[in-house]
Amino acid sequence: MQYLAEVVAREAVLEGKVFAIPPMVGLTSAEALRKAVALCETELVAIIEARSITAMPDWQTALRARLADTQAAIAGARTLVPLAKDTGRFSVQGPIILGADTRLGAGHLADDPGPGGWLAVDQEASAVSPPALIARRTALSACQFNDITGDALWIDVCAQIRSTGKKIIWVPDVSFIVQGNSIKPDYEGNFRNGSPAAKALPWEDAYHHPALSLRGDLLAAEQRLGLVRAAPADPRSLLLSGPADAGAALLNAARAMRAAGSIEATWVGDHLLAAEIGRRAPTPWVRINPQSAAPAHSVPYNAVFTAAPAANAKATI
Repeated sequence: MQYLAEVVAREAVLEGKVFAIPPMVGLTSAEALRKAVALCETELVAIIEARSITAMPDWQTALRARLADTQAAIAGARTLVPLAKDTGRFSVQGPIILGADTRLGAGHLADDPGPGGWLAVDQEASAVSPPALIARRTALSACQFNDITGDALWIDVCAQIRSTGKKIIWVPDVSFIVQGNSIKPDYEGNFRNGSPAAKALPWEDAYHHPALSLRGDLLAAEQRLGLVRAAPADPRSLLLSGPADAGAALLNAARAMRAAGSIEATWVGDHLLAAEIGRRAPTPWVRINPQSAAPAHSVPYNAVFTAAPAANAKATI
């Protein structure tokens, strides 16, 4: 912070070659980013996390090359996080996945190409964020920088850019190393407090790997594996959540109807994120004995009480 203030104080000496947005009371990260973009005059803008370390000396050239495609607006580098007990090895944090609590590639090591090599190839993404990216200044300048932070801010910015028909490219050949605590996933779906483009995003990420799909068979074990589709097709997709013992009658009924192919149905515990609910697209969602409000931005639900709510339970309906 002292460095940034010193840059501003020496603006005349630096002859307009170096600029800074000094810290001040009430300045949000989104507003600081907006002001920084406004200071830029070049066609391309590099946004780098100050605490990151590049693992590739020619990273600028590599990222710029991906913007040779005129439809590409942002090229983002791969993030590597040192393993806690082995600083010579790194886990991958790739593109942002809408509503997830981690990034694409989490759990894979830096030298792991992933299933089918999908972690080793350039690919479009819904959103990327620093520690390192290069973007077209015109694309960034056209964005609203809403008062949200972390991955939520970048999901919003990238949604606005993609709504104009431009592409976001993730580049695994270029890597930057950061500590894990610098990554701020948006598992609460706060990006929906941003622009209209972000609010309109579906819960299911258009670019996420199928292994991250949250729609599947979570009802009690059956002879047939996987989601049993209704036959004939039925638009209803029942999601039951809550304590299994209290909702035994409902679960048994749903299991029987699903086994007969008359409805789709899944069951989960009641500790859900809005994205987990949204990706399942339930019609309807039924909560058994809910004791707290639903997550922000989640779809409406029906409540079934098999016992009186606790005296200290928050209003849920």
